[in-house]
Amino acid sequence: MLSRHALVAWAPSLAKLSSHRRAATLLAVIQYLEKSATDDALDIFDTIMTELSLSGEKLRRKSRLRTLKDLDQAALVLRDAVQVLLDSEVPAPTVRDIIFARLGEASLKTAVESVTELASTAETTEPAAWMETTATISRFLPTLLETLVFEGTTTAAPTLAALKFLRGEEGKRKSWKSAPVSFIPQSWQEIVRPAGVIDQRGYQVCAAYMLHTLLKKREIFVPA
Repeated sequence: MLSRHALVAWAPSLAKLSSHRRAATLLAVIQYLEKSATDDALDIFDTIMTELSLSGEKLRRKSRLRTLKDLDQAALVLRDAVQVLLDSEVPAPTVRDIIFARLGEASLKTAVESVTELASTAETTEPAAWMETTATISRFLPTLLETLVFEGTTTAAPTLAALKFLRGEEGKRKSWKSAPVSFIPQSWQEIVRPAGVIDQRGYQVCAAYMLHTLLKKREIFVPA
């Protein structure tokens, strides 16, 4: 009742209230506006993340198409090599020499390197798609984490620890080697921790992804 009155009343009318009533009214309206602004921020976060999931997949497909030509060329070289290997008329002791003579050792090495670099072993393309949104997420996530206080259930504890690290309360002046990693889904491991070393951009994107996911599941919430 106090906040509804304050939102429609003129400032001079509020100024005429007794000091206790005026303080209570201002407190009530500030609390109401904080909740309203928090809801708006979370709604905007949900909208942005939903849009990024779609645009990220489009960018991933576009990037993937650009590499298909190189991948196809490498696959054809390796195909020719395997055809010699499978030819029963080629004597086993000379297979290696014949393959090198026909295709060249250098071209085979290049083909293997291309396949290693371009071929994806991931079971899902979702993490790769999200990595296309790194620049956008890095612009708003730090402010979001500094502005809102997130809490959650026991299930969300690993993600909350990662968010706390990113916010700086635990991450400030500390090495990324101490960053919490238990929140990272298995499908994200190759991107966030390639060769066991944390990729900072991947870590930030994964944290934003998990925050969005757990907010929708009501595992993470904002007390205000």
